Amino acid sequence: MKIAVFGNCQRGPIVKSLQMLNRDIFAEDMEATADFDAVTKLSDCDVICAQLNLPQSIQEYIANSGKKLIFYPRITFAAFQPDATFINKVGGSMILTALSGYHSNLAFFGWQNGLRVEETIKLFTDEVFNMVGYYDDVAPASQALLKEGLDSGMPLDELLKKWLRGGCFMHTFNHPKQAILIARQILKQLNVGCDVDDPEPFLLDPLINSVVWPLYPEISTKLSLSAKGNYYFKTSTSTTRDKYSTILSLPDVVKNAYEVYSAYEPHELWCPRVQSVQFRNLAVEVGRGLVGRLGRKSVEKSSVPSETKVSARQNPYSSLPPYQFWRKAIETVAMSDVDPVVHGAFQIKKSERVATAGSCFAQHISRTLSNSGFDYYVPEKAGADIPVAEVSRRNYGVFSARFGNIYTTRQLVQLFDRAYGDFVPLEDAWVRPDGRFVDPFRPQIEPDGFETVEELRESRNSHFSAVRDMFEKLDILVFTLGLTEGWRSKQDGSVFPLPPGVSGGELDPARHEFVNFTAAEVTDDLNRFLAKLNGVNPNARVILTVSPVPLIATYENRHVLVSNTYSKAALRVAAEEAAQKYDNVTYFPSFEIITGNYNHSAYYEPDLRSVRSEGVAHVMRLFMQHYSGEAAKPETSLLSSEGLDTRTQELLKQRDIVCDEEEIMSWSRT
Repeated sequence: MKIAVFGNCQRGPIVKSLQMLNRDIFAEDMEATADFDAVTKLSDCDVICAQLNLPQSIQEYIANSGKKLIFYPRITFAAFQPDATFINKVGGSMILTALSGYHSNLAFFGWQNGLRVEETIKLFTDEVFNMVGYYDDVAPASQALLKEGLDSGMPLDELLKKWLRGGCFMHTFNHPKQAILIARQILKQLNVGCDVDDPEPFLLDPLINSVVWPLYPEISTKLSLSAKGNYYFKTSTSTTRDKYSTILSLPDVVKNAYEVYSAYEPHELWCPRVQSVQFRNLAVEVGRGLVGRLGRKSVEKSSVPSETKVSARQNPYSSLPPYQFWRKAIETVAMSDVDPVVHGAFQIKKSERVATAGSCFAQHISRTLSNSGFDYYVPEKAGADIPVAEVSRRNYGVFSARFGNIYTTRQLVQLFDRAYGDFVPLEDAWVRPDGRFVDPFRPQIEPDGFETVEELRESRNSHFSAVRDMFEKLDILVFTLGLTEGWRSKQDGSVFPLPPGVSGGELDPARHEFVNFTAAEVTDDLNRFLAKLNGVNPNARVILTVSPVPLIATYENRHVLVSNTYSKAALRVAAEEAAQKYDNVTYFPSFEIITGNYNHSAYYEPDLRSVRSEGVAHVMRLFMQHYSGEAAKPETSLLSSEGLDTRTQELLKQRDIVCDEEEIMSWSRT
């Protein structure tokens, strides 16, 4: 049997393991490059074994060839080496040290914060490890690995338990010590037996030739591992070592890192974990003298001006609560403790149906509610005939109904009117370049499109039934306002979520036009929707939020930053006026939590648009605290304890959030 094996650096050990386990197997190491000739190289293979990131061209070849395809998981586990990371130049390539692409978070932190080498070395202590969360990675790392296994169709629950009992099973966070167990799972899926009952003593470990990151003694002790741990780092055998030997001490590693970083300015390099809340708190402690004065002085209380002490009759501000003062609510409060929610307005009960709609950021709220045992109301569910793997791809459960992203309040009003038959747009269906049809008002709901217009209309009618059911039966609607810009029909004013021509149809200046709704129009549309909702569901309550995700592009002839400021300001005004006007409407400040300057943009990825997992966690923690009285809970995991969803989501990189707006940039990746 010939097996072609694709994947990252772990494919080599897989190949060697398969051939060790069964003499009748010939496994070939395949590296998928841009010029990979699938027809020539895979024609004589019986089975193709790959990780989930298999290139699309090879997937298409497999689908057409009828060859058996087996996925295997990428083994990553950050809990044993939480200090190891990758560092990139902002907007550029990976930075290399004596340890190839691997870096120490703490070494980078020390350099970025102006510490000397000897001062940075002092940070490698139990107190600091606890402060930055190094002891909290077992549960989220387990979650991420178990999810990878499930996504690959290869459950890892029992294997992970066994691996953890054996101690540290990783050379680095992305290099397992040996892949024999995964190879056994592959053979099991092929119904092929093993020639050797106990092959581990004979297995060569190819990844030992790469970098080996130590298990720090403090981490070994905290995780109750039998290994003593150490601070000796091994370089890759292919690395040009110059003055550095194969085995490096901690001082060697920190000194080398400083030498490499000296060619850059601190703002030119990007290290995700060092941007986290924990590391920002560490910076505060360093400033207060954690490792010496470092040339900086702590701000003494006497140097901070206090409010003028006058009587209440002279100063109306003197008796106000702390949250109304910037210094008391922001300046002197730790970043993670900033809480701009003063009045929760009402509590969400687990028995109440909560529906969500709006921009892509609304999906975080629905997932958190669902994971925490609340009734996330989804009247438009996937049928039993739809495979599980197709459910999310076809957008079931992303929102309460399959309406896709509702970016503008005009879309929201028109959705209501279309669902109840009060508005029938003239544009019924758009044609894609491949001849398939899409719904102009939810063009990406069916990734494969519809074969006929009749099929599209049937799906739309079913969708409208679910939308009516949602509006009439929900107890609470969480709506996230996203944009003021959009495209509409000149003929009847229909507003589309995407411009014609992006995911179907064709832009016709005679029939279509760009529109940027005014603050007054946004407010009026929101008021009209709330009145309509009250007409079919008098007991409905509404939580409004504004998406903190900036515009991906503006069609206005001006800088995108200016357009973004206008758009968010208009949406925020509309939400505020509605919350002030209606007793059943409240505003939740997710926008302020993410965009507030108190966090120094720490809640955004390097693109300054995508929201980091720490930011999402801060928002969800406050949402659950004020609206449910419960803590936000992560998805159920084999080894999770509690409160570790933030790190898990960072490891998974939030790959499942759906944003129709991203399709605009499919034409331009500059």
